Amino acid sequence: MDVVRLWRSRSLLRDIGRATVVVAALGLQGTVARANAWDDCVSTAPDKIAAGCSAVIEANERSATDIAKAHVRRGYQQRDQGHLAEALADFELAAQLDPHSAEAFAALGTVYRQNGDLPRASASFEHALELDPNNVRAYVGRGNLHAFRHESDAAFADFDRAIAIRPEFAFAYLNRGLLFRMTGNLDRAMADYDHAIALEPTMAEAFAARGDAYRTKGDLDQAILNYSRAIAINPKNFKYFGARGDAFNAKSDLNRAIADYDRVLTLAPDNRHARDLKTSLLATKTELAGATATPPTARPPTAASSARPASAASPPPPSASSTQRLLAQASQLMGQRKFDAALAILDEAVATDAQSRDALGLRAGARLAKRQFDQALRDCDAIVRLTPTDPKAYTARGNANLLARRIDAARADFDQALRLDHNNVDAHVGVGQVLRLKGEAERALSEYERAIELDPKAASAYMGRAQLRQLQGRIDDALADYDRAIGVNPTSADALAGRGFALVLKGRTAEAASDFDRALQFNPTSGLAFAGRGLAMLVSGQAERAVVAFDEALSSGSDEPFVYLARGRALIVRGDLAKASADIDHALLLNPKFAAAFAARGLIYMKTRDVSHALEAFDRAIELDPRNIETYFERGGIHETQGERDLAIADFRKAIELQPKTFFDTVAQAQAKKHVLALGKQIPCHRTGSGPGETCL
Repeated sequence: MDVVRLWRSRSLLRDIGRATVVVAALGLQGTVARANAWDDCVSTAPDKIAAGCSAVIEANERSATDIAKAHVRRGYQQRDQGHLAEALADFELAAQLDPHSAEAFAALGTVYRQNGDLPRASASFEHALELDPNNVRAYVGRGNLHAFRHESDAAFADFDRAIAIRPEFAFAYLNRGLLFRMTGNLDRAMADYDHAIALEPTMAEAFAARGDAYRTKGDLDQAILNYSRAIAINPKNFKYFGARGDAFNAKSDLNRAIADYDRVLTLAPDNRHARDLKTSLLATKTELAGATATPPTARPPTAASSARPASAASPPPPSASSTQRLLAQASQLMGQRKFDAALAILDEAVATDAQSRDALGLRAGARLAKRQFDQALRDCDAIVRLTPTDPKAYTARGNANLLARRIDAARADFDQALRLDHNNVDAHVGVGQVLRLKGEAERALSEYERAIELDPKAASAYMGRAQLRQLQGRIDDALADYDRAIGVNPTSADALAGRGFALVLKGRTAEAASDFDRALQFNPTSGLAFAGRGLAMLVSGQAERAVVAFDEALSSGSDEPFVYLARGRALIVRGDLAKASADIDHALLLNPKFAAAFAARGLIYMKTRDVSHALEAFDRAIELDPRNIETYFERGGIHETQGERDLAIADFRKAIELQPKTFFDTVAQAQAKKHVLALGKQIPCHRTGSGPGETCL
């Protein structure tokens, strides 16, 4: 994978350490934030706002209007963390500093409402609207007051007005959705929650609200997923743990429910709801354990049952129509991603007809979706036993083995499929995937191209080739293949997310965000899409939010080396080197030839001033990928700081001569040129098309 880093000057790097914001989807990349305190204060990065605004307030060097704004923004951070007294103090100071600030009075109204002081809340919102008739926060705040008073029409009017003024204001959609739910219109509520999340993917309240709606609809799996995403974004809100605990309780998942109630009591020790339910569930577990330990004594058979002929006890032959009916129901549920409900029906279908390939295949698919690899493979084994000469049975099991990271078993299955049918497209794609994972790029490419030759509409073959081309840094070629895969299957979440990654590497993050959003529409648990969002956040310097997104990707089952690498890069930026090192080690466990991971390991050694091990790591990265610009630049930086001028120039020269693959490469290459100039050298340009005597500088 390509290494992507955004660099600043070497002198600044020395001043602030080697801290970088690194993007690592297809390699090792990074950036160093240039924001001053004011930039941080007005940024969209939650982890920067409080510190930046505090610095602005303490410095007291900006205008009263700016300092008031800093108090407002810091106050919202305090409010979101449940510190209402501190938030109120900030908002009151903001109103004193800038009496004409509609934002300050709208913020005051919000805290007054949360404190139950409705008259002062109402007065604050009205005053904010007098100062600024287009203040969307004031409309939303007043709308919430109307909703509290059950004045639904007035509340809807205020929310609609806020959305009309500022259609991108996610908070207005969230609050209108809550009102729709309160008035019994779940579908409209869900639409507003979806819109809020699309606008603001880190709005924990929106995920929690959508979880509540799914629970109301009876879809506990989706409810738990949404509560989990809210928790990943804000793990300090006890309400999210309580809601998820209630959902686990409703599913009779007692252990997970108790664990969530424990988290509630850690965050809010006096929470009676969690304490009472935990006590009740512990008692239930004790009762169940006692019942299991002392099973009832078996009744002796009655005379009538003893006299019954053996043949009468045999089950009736399975009904084809009943099995098909069950499969139709299960297929519909799987389309809705209700895998637990589908599995219950598929268990019944298999019990009805144990030799139904369709039932076994669907159940294997549902189990794979839930990452129950051992159970899924048992179903695949049963299919192979039923049809030992069908190549499809082996390709299905091969793909299951791939998902379970049983690479050698997968290769054996694909090879057997090809022995039965040497033109089997899925088997050729499968072999290509195995070879790609083993680092045998050329052989993998020939398998993908053979599959495309056999079937020009094989979306999986285009996907595989696109992933391989990304690994090789051929981003434009990868984009073309993703486009072909999406053309064949426009609803492929993996193809959309993959294209999003490639777009980020080209610097086209807005287009990438659209692809990630669409991928999540088609597959709300797409780990690849969550990882893509994390990558985009990392590119923009939002390391904290990136870590949350990568956590979501991994919890959704995206057990890919580049995701661990990417999270490791974000953790390096955050200064958590121990966790970063663990992620890099895991990436290398999954792919021992992952050049970018060795480069990342080099960065960690540099942070700990272990120069010799850093050089070893960069040397290994270059050995595995000798055309990576950033790694040469990083190694050149070590040589430069060690006073090894010639070695530094050699590495910078190599970085200059290589052809950039992404816009990040271009940035790193430009920095290499500056370093050479600083060393008083000019490098002859060896690229084609250069005139005599020209240099690359």
